[in-house]
Amino acid sequence: MLINFFFNKVKIKINPFSGSQNFKKMDNFLKFKNKEKFIYVFGSIDGYQSKDKFLKNINNNFYSMISSEILQMGPDEIKDKLIGKYIILIKLKKKILFFNNSFGEHDLYFQYKKNKSILDIGNKMLNIREKNKIQNLNSSVFVNFLHLYGSIIPKEDTLNKKIIRLGSDQVIKIYKKKVSVIRINKELNKIKKYKEKKHLNKYYKIFDHSLRLCSSDKRNWVLFSGGWDSTAILGQLKKIYNKETLIAVFAKIKYSKKIGYVNLNDLNTVKKITSKLSVPLKIINIDYTNPVIQKKSDRFLNTLRNNHIFTLMALNWLHIGNEIKKLGGGKSDTIITGEFSDGAHNFGFSQSSIFLDDANLKTREYGDKLSSYLFGPTFFGMIKNNNIFKNKYFSLLVAHKKAQLNKKVTHFNYLSPLFLSNKRLPFAKENYNKFLTKKGKKKFSNYINKKYFEKVCKDINKRNIYSCIIKLYKKFHWQSGIVKSASNCGEYFGIKTRSPFNNPSFLNFIEEMPETWGRGLNKNRTKFPIKELVTKKLKLSKKYWEKPHSIRASLYNLDKNWTPMKDIIYYSPFRKKIMKKVKYKKLDNMKIFDDKLFNYSYFKKLLFEYKKNKILKDDKLNHLYSLLSFIFIYKKT
Repeated sequence: MLINFFFNKVKIKINPFSGSQNFKKMDNFLKFKNKEKFIYVFGSIDGYQSKDKFLKNINNNFYSMISSEILQMGPDEIKDKLIGKYIILIKLKKKILFFNNSFGEHDLYFQYKKNKSILDIGNKMLNIREKNKIQNLNSSVFVNFLHLYGSIIPKEDTLNKKIIRLGSDQVIKIYKKKVSVIRINKELNKIKKYKEKKHLNKYYKIFDHSLRLCSSDKRNWVLFSGGWDSTAILGQLKKIYNKETLIAVFAKIKYSKKIGYVNLNDLNTVKKITSKLSVPLKIINIDYTNPVIQKKSDRFLNTLRNNHIFTLMALNWLHIGNEIKKLGGGKSDTIITGEFSDGAHNFGFSQSSIFLDDANLKTREYGDKLSSYLFGPTFFGMIKNNNIFKNKYFSLLVAHKKAQLNKKVTHFNYLSPLFLSNKRLPFAKENYNKFLTKKGKKKFSNYINKKYFEKVCKDINKRNIYSCIIKLYKKFHWQSGIVKSASNCGEYFGIKTRSPFNNPSFLNFIEEMPETWGRGLNKNRTKFPIKELVTKKLKLSKKYWEKPHSIRASLYNLDKNWTPMKDIIYYSPFRKKIMKKVKYKKLDNMKIFDDKLFNYSYFKKLLFEYKKNKILKDDKLNHLYSLLSFIFIYKKT
């Protein structure tokens, strides 16, 4: 039910989203109020945390216990202390503030129209299609979407240049008939010296609190892959609840008959760990060669469109959420996922996939440690010295990844490749010449730098580098279509979905965590604290993880160039559907590419080669997959 109201002659439209109740009046929403302030909450609150208070939302007394404190807080404090997925409206006498939770999980979109502003909670206004053409396409954002694995649309943007998506550190303010966006300039956390025993115990406590807040007292469906993250979640939940409240869920995924199931390598480990923990296991079968799964996939495309997700890989998570619903998942349940852990602990360098040619798992893990080290305080402290390009560890990865370098030493050139390059290596130079014009490259670089990197690059130093990286992670990698669909897989079907790894207290600890805790070249392994939790607190043997926990690593001997993108667009039943949907002669009419910015002939050549079934790889495969995914999902017919 759409809610419309005016404030200072500004029209506000509120469209209730998954997780909120479908009320007709503002007064029916959860609110905190006093004589001066109304605070409305759209979404759901899991609990409240502060230095001296830890409360879970389990009864009606919860709201009365926190009301007086919440009413004294500004947006920055509320974000840190009120845990859940929500959007908040604060109504004062002369102004209104809109903001979302500290992670910005419920997207808030808005646009300006003449002298008015329309604020739309949800994704209804993201229709960038008119007849057969794409209107108002944000070219700079589309470059990022096309080029990066994961089809990333940065947090404060949409593919429509007239529609803005509120960032996790932003607030919309309506005051004196004007709408503005203000940024919360929160102080960056500084790296601290951790004492191993003391701070491991602190890590365990924060992780335990985070799990208690986000989990259900009734039933929890743990998305279980058999890796360190999901094992830590399942094992810790077993200590909190009895086994009757826990169900481990493993999804077998098969894109094509040629490759078969891509993650069976993990199933044996999954069965052993769930048996050891005495937790029931449900195995979900997602087989895209099955016509039934294909029909469901077609129905899910509208959900992807409405949530601004344009990658076919996201369908996996909708199938998982749907299957859990069919197995009995309901409103009182919670789906628990391990999303965000890889990025938080080791900036995504924890898949043992750097040195895939080496059979030794320790060597593969060392590749992850090297990569994390290059984005840490020790290496960053050397970048003013031009001899950095002769650093033996850096040179090793440059040679291995066959990277070209931008040797102009700036903070942007150092930091941006972690987010804008598939090489993910400091100073890596991206070759946009293939698909962008000179004007296009300049426009993209200026837009992304000014909007997302300029202030971070000004503030970054050896002490706060990890805080800067996590801040940018919220705007880039954690906005990928894969992560968004995974962290909301149950929300699309009315089931609360949460991760313990994006709790503000947890991320504060991670930002202050020293290099020696698995991010540097010392003996501690990647994801050091969570591996200590699993082996020492939960007392599970390291033998469960003697093989690499990475789909690509497990399939390497079958196909050295295997990726899910390749499997989907070349070998799966999607190829036949894509060939029907992507009409090459009509592509010109869609006006996706501005000739002044894009090298249109490059994309036409990619599509021609795809039609001839030529197998592409590396950047060409990324570009082709992202373009085909976008057209396939965005086109309703």
